[in-house]
Formats: sequence, structure tokens, C-alpha cells
Amino acid sequence: STVCWVNVGDSRLYTLKNKQLAQVTRDQTMANALVDSGHLSEEEAATHPRRNTLQYCLGVERRDRPFLAQTGMIDWTADDKVLLCSDGLSDMVKDDVIEDCLNTTSGIETVSRLVKMALSNGGRDNITLVVLENVRS
Repeated sequence: STVCWVNVGDSRLYTLKNKQLAQVTRDQTMANALVDSGHLSEEEAATHPRRNTLQYCLGVERRDRPFLAQTGMIDWTADDKVLLCSDGLSDMVKDDVIEDCLNTTSGIETVSRLVKMALSNGGRDNITLVVLENVRS
């Protein structure tokens, strides 16, 4: 099976395949644009004052700059998981902790644990997430 996706802004799409977490999307922020152009390192972008300034977002279109959505397809096999989340999760919980949670929990327990971790780490933004699990029948 295949999962088709479209993403805009700084919400993230991750996959968990063979127990390994991978970030599929790239945040469409000014800081990442500076990284892409060679003006900043990844480390500098993490603390840059414009790290949360979006280049593209739904509902805001300009004639001088076309709207660019990220799109793709994911091969969807047994035991794979997909996580779509807002920066309220990805900024508050490190990827290795998210990976561990996805590997050790399932269902509503996964969502509950990730939200609790984001809140306990400061919860500075809205925390929105969806986890899809390809469960073997």
C-alpha cells in the first residue's frame, strides 16, 4: 500500500519503518531557507530568531511568491507508523524520544504519552498529532 501526503508550513511528517524514525518533510521556515542557501548551519538555525517564521502557510497566498506545498508518497507496509504533528510536539520532544515512544506504545497510549511529554517539557505551542499504524491482521 501507499500513503500519499501534502504538507505546508512547519508541521512535520515522520515515518517509523523497521523501528527507525525518519523526518519526511522539511519545515518551510525562513531559518531553513537560510540553511538551504548556505547562510546558516543547522545548529545556527535551531536558535535563529526567525526559526518559526513561515515561508508558506495555508490561507496566505501572494501573487509575487507562488504557494509551494511539499508532496510525496510513502511505501506503507506492515508494522509501519506515520506521525503527523505540529511544532508543539516536535519542538518540545526530541526525535529519539519520539522514536522510542512509537516503538514501545500503540494506539491512544502513544498519543497520550507524546502529548504529556511535550507539556512536561514546556508546552509552549499547540500540540497536535495524528499517529497512523499499519497493524498486521
